[in-house]
Amino acid sequence: MKRLSMLVLLLLVTACTPEKPPETTVFDPQVEALKKAKQLEAQMQKQAEDQRRAIEAASEGPETKGY
Repeated sequence: MKRLSMLVLLLLVTACTPEKPPETTVFDPQVEALKKAKQLEAQMQKQAEDQRRAIEAASEGPETKGY
């Protein structure tokens, strides 16, 4: 009886101890791909905005060009 209670106590203690989370998961490649996509989207939006500003600046010349 004493052995059984010690075994049950040992099992409870080991079952209730928190485990360290794994370093990597199966979702890590997808998370990294999503991060890269968001970075690329931000970069593309900035480039599109810069291009729009450049087009606006180029078209803000004199209304008539000698015509």
